[in-house]
Amino acid sequence: MKTHGPFFGEWYGEDVANARVLALIDYLHKLQEK
Repeated sequence: MKTHGPFFGEWYGEDVANARVLALIDYLHKLQEK
């Protein structure tokens, strides 16, 4: 799986995509704590 978007170029693979998902989940959890 290749990522496409403003933050990562298509040379990044699954590891970066997974890191983005984990960061998003962590961000959502922090929003819920407020």
